[in-house]
Amino acid sequence: MAHAVFDGDLYWAPVDGLDGRVDSQVQLRLYGRVIGLMKHVTTWLIHYKWGRRPVAEAVARYREAIAELEACCRRYCRAVIGRNGIRPWRA
Repeated sequence: MAHAVFDGDLYWAPVDGLDGRVDSQVQLRLYGRVIGLMKHVTTWLIHYKWGRRPVAEAVARYREAIAELEACCRRYCRAVIGRNGIRPWRA
């Protein structure tokens, strides 16, 4: 359910795309972050009794809000990167 609510492939695929482009330990840490997010969300969903409801109901309830939060985070990160003169890494 957590994977469906957060569209987990949107987190997993970019890390997969780093194969051979970054140090393997960095890639493993990123996988760990994705796994940690999914574990945290799973625990939250179980705690709030979402495990007894249809997956589609949880997706309908949270997907839009999660997308808005993700967009906000992307804008914030871009602003911080630009303000600090940090150049994005390119292969």
